[in-house]
Amino acid sequence: MSIQPAAQQSLFESKSEEGGGVVALAVPGTAKTLSKSQREFNRLSGQVRRQREELQAWEAYKSRFQQRLAGELHPALSDLRAAQRALILRMHALLTRPAAKGERLSRRHQSILREQIGEILEDVLSEGEDAELEVLAATYDALTPEERRRMDLELAQEMIGEVFGADKVEGHEAEDIESLLKHVQEKVASQAEQEQRRREEQAAKRAARRGRPTKAELAAERKALAAREAGQSVREIYRKLASALHPDREVDPAERQRKTLLMQRTNDAYERRDLLALLSLQIEVEQIDLDHMAGVPEERIRHYNEVLREQLHSLKEQVLDSAAPILMSLGLGPVACSPTMADAALTRQIGEVRQTQCHIEHDLKCIDDPKSRRALLDDMAARQDDDFDFDPFDALLEGMFQVAPSEAQPKPKRGGRKRRG
Repeated sequence: MSIQPAAQQSLFESKSEEGGGVVALAVPGTAKTLSKSQREFNRLSGQVRRQREELQAWEAYKSRFQQRLAGELHPALSDLRAAQRALILRMHALLTRPAAKGERLSRRHQSILREQIGEILEDVLSEGEDAELEVLAATYDALTPEERRRMDLELAQEMIGEVFGADKVEGHEAEDIESLLKHVQEKVASQAEQEQRRREEQAAKRAARRGRPTKAELAAERKALAAREAGQSVREIYRKLASALHPDREVDPAERQRKTLLMQRTNDAYERRDLLALLSLQIEVEQIDLDHMAGVPEERIRHYNEVLREQLHSLKEQVLDSAAPILMSLGLGPVACSPTMADAALTRQIGEVRQTQCHIEHDLKCIDDPKSRRALLDDMAARQDDDFDFDPFDALLEGMFQVAPSEAQPKPKRGGRKRRG
């Protein structure tokens, strides 16, 4: 039985500065011919490869994402805010200037304009300060940024209390939702730790009465032993590589340079406890061949598997750390989302912003045209009536428990008044 590289070795390429590749190792065979540990090695090796590919994909996408933010989304948002600002001032002028003969607004239309101004004011002011518009906020009962922050915090506190319990939010001094969540997480973790200690103490008392170690103590001992043995396996591979690759023993300058680069890759892989990279280096320098793993004892394979599990866990955390800022900025949850899906969501978001800007620019033209103004105000009234059926609490719950990235970005609305309290 032999170890063979996967068909596409490039899928497991290392992105180190030295440009060394990592062979995609897998023990060939079937479920009947491979041992349990060998099957586990193949499974973990494949998972590590896929996680490494995913991490590289997210790291590569970061620069494109930032470029698209700076070159597409931010300019689109700036244009949208300018259009919203112009619409606010135009609507305000329509309400406050003397009406020409035959152009007087009905009370219903005046009410609609005030509602629309208040809503758009809140939207624009939430993006930053604007002295001229802030003066209008009190006139149109619009939420200031501070009032919006307070209301959002109160809503978050109420919802978190219902989910985790009111005791989890008691005594917090948070001034924003992020700080509130951190407070709750610390309380939940503290209570879980206290409960774990209580169970361990009870188990220790029972074990002391029986005169033997607890299950937790035995499990901790087994875990510590496995970690020591796994670390020893990695160190043995590293020592063999270091002994063969040490550049100071080379007289030939070209060979010394080659071994220096190989030694740098070896040190880097050892620091990361990257077992597969170390094995690949052994193959590259011909310390072992692809048949080597067939002769590895079963106990050593189990040690290798322990190292791979640790590496897989680390890679998953790195993927989450790399993807989370992008997903959060797009309003996407940590569901199965790739950079391609995130980029598509960004494209949709940019398109929705531009579409909303077009709607507002259309409204601006209608406001200035007495013939179109009445139809526009009637349409705003109809949209407002539709939005009164919208329950923000249900929408927030839907956002918390979303299951598909395509549902993460609702289309922006121009109508519907956000009310205080």
